[in-house]
Amino acid sequence: MLDVDSHSRTVEGVEHRTSGLFGGVRAGFRAGGARPFLHVLAGAVRDEDSITVFSNTISERHTSFGGAAGGGLDFGGGRFGARVQADYRVSRRTAADGTKETHGDPRFSAGVVFRMGTR
Repeated sequence: MLDVDSHSRTVEGVEHRTSGLFGGVRAGFRAGGARPFLHVLAGAVRDEDSITVFSNTISERHTSFGGAAGGGLDFGGGRFGARVQADYRVSRRTAADGTKETHGDPRFSAGVVFRMGTR
């Protein structure tokens, strides 16, 4: 499976954006109308902080290894369905003083599922 995400927030004029690109495995189960699943992912996390001063943008970027583990529920059969999921993503980041730190983020999402192929 492939997981791509990005989110940003601005605090006191500084925009912080975090993006992730992960691949991994998913184990699904059949339980009536809902299909619970668990997944484990590994990939890259990119952090960027930027601020604009007098029409000039100053930014700093870091890319690090990360991973995520979690699960969710798929609803509906056939080619289309709905999904809710939650996981916890961790990555190693460089702090402002140059030391390495481990950072974790819980992620929650919901969306539409399009199934390709048959099982």
